[in-house]
Amino acid sequence: MTPGLTPGTTYYVTVTSLSSYTDPSSSINTTYESITYPTTVSGDPAFSYPVEVQKATTGGGCTPVASITGVTVGKAAPNVHVCWTPTADACAVGYDVLGASSPGSAANFAVVGQVGLTTCWDGNPASTYLLVRARGTGGNGPFYGP
Repeated sequence: MTPGLTPGTTYYVTVTSLSSYTDPSSSINTTYESITYPTTVSGDPAFSYPVEVQKATTGGGCTPVASITGVTVGKAAPNVHVCWTPTADACAVGYDVLGASSPGSAANFAVVGQVGLTTCWDGNPASTYLLVRARGTGGNGPFYGP
């Protein structure tokens, strides 16, 4: 997702070009970069027309696809201190720390803590097993556990 654009909005973009034209009679080379000359027929500016592209941004959100790496867990009584390497995924707006009593199924895990784009969480979950995932505006990324 491009920063500054609103999901689900139609944007109009005029495409420009950088072109070079050499006059055969004088051998003078001229370079054009303008919306006046993006598309020409036979290099003749009299037959130029701008090209407008209409495109809508998709959805209302963005879902991270990168896994979290470098997860470490330490004890800082009475809390645990969980840290990870930040993801470079542009869709990440924060992180979820998930906990479960049994790691048998992804359904066993529930969010025990949330942070923004920081890379550590301190808490006192009753859970024995912990996972970390990136959170996006359109969904959550894959789990990664220590």
